[in-house]
Amino acid sequence: MSDLSLSVLDQYDISVLRTLKGRGSIILETEQGYKRLMEYKGTSGRLDYMGSLLDYIYEHGLKQVDIILRNKAGSLLSTDECGDKYIITDWFYGNECDVKSKNNVKEGSALLARLHNITGEGYKASPGAIPATDNLLIDYRKHNQELRRARGYIRGRKHKSQFEYNVLKNLDEYLDFAIEATERLNSSDYNIMEKSAVHKGSICHGNYNYHNIIFVKNKVAVVNFDKSGSGILIKDFYLYFRKVMEKYDWENTIGHEIIETYNKIRPIPSKEYDILKIMLMYPEKFWKLVNHYYNSNKAWIPDKNLEKLNKVCLQQKRKEEFISHM
Repeated sequence: MSDLSLSVLDQYDISVLRTLKGRGSIILETEQGYKRLMEYKGTSGRLDYMGSLLDYIYEHGLKQVDIILRNKAGSLLSTDECGDKYIITDWFYGNECDVKSKNNVKEGSALLARLHNITGEGYKASPGAIPATDNLLIDYRKHNQELRRARGYIRGRKHKSQFEYNVLKNLDEYLDFAIEATERLNSSDYNIMEKSAVHKGSICHGNYNYHNIIFVKNKVAVVNFDKSGSGILIKDFYLYFRKVMEKYDWENTIGHEIIETYNKIRPIPSKEYDILKIMLMYPEKFWKLVNHYYNSNKAWIPDKNLEKLNKVCLQQKRKEEFISHM
C-alpha cells in the first residue's frame, strides 16, 4: 500500500498520531484509538452489508469488532486521487490468539459462541443483500471429482516422486472417507438447515480462525468479516476446531474442552452436532494437499508437501478415534 493512500485520511474526522505497517494495511494510532486503513476491492453492496452487520453485532453487545468508519460525507468508502478505494475500520492493537495456549484456544471458542448468540437469528437486510456461505454438499462433490482426477493423473505418470507414491498409496482410502461423508451429508437435513439459516438471518463469520482473534489486555476481539454470510453456524465452529485440533494432534482432552466451552454459552443443536461430525469425517486437509499439487507446477514438488502429507496420514487414526467418542 503506497503512501498516496494516506491522502484519504483528510476525508475523516480522525487525528492520526503515527502510522504502522499492518498485514496488507496501515495501522493508524489516533486520538480516537487504533484504526486500520485498507484498500477495498469488493462491491458497494457487499460493503453496505458488512457495515450494517458489524453495527448490528456491536449494538447487540459484542463491542470488540472492526466497525467500518464513515467519512465526513457519511460514506463507508473513500477514494484517493488515483481512484483507488479504501475503508477505515476500528482496530485492536494486541496479540493474535496463541494456538499453543489452551486458555487462548478456549477463549476463542467462547468468543465464537457469544458471536453466534448475536448472529444466530434476527439480522435482517434488504432481499439479496446477504451473501451465502459455500454449500458443503456442492463443495464435497466437486472435491471428490478432483481427487479422482488427481488419482488418474498420478497413475499415468511414468516417473513418480515420493510424494506422488504416497498420495497414490493412500488416495483410495481417503476417497472412501470423502464419499461416505458426502453420502451422509446428502442423507441429513443439511440443505433444509441451510434454507432455514437464510430465513432466520443466521450469519457465519466465514473465516473464524486464530489469526482473526485478537487479545487486547483483558478483552478479546474478532475481526475480518469479509467472508461472512448466511449459513448454519456450525460451519464456523468446524473451521476453528479443525485447525486447532490439527495443531494438537487431535488430543482428546483439549477437543472436548473446546466443544464444552462453546456449548456452555451456545448449546449446539443436535442436528448441527451431527453435521459437525460429518464435516470432521471429510478428509479436507488431504484433499487440499492433493488438489494444490494437481493445480501446481509438478516439475518441482517441495519437500514440505511430503511432510504435510505424512502428518495428515499419521493424524488420521487419532482423528477417527476422536470422532468416534463425540
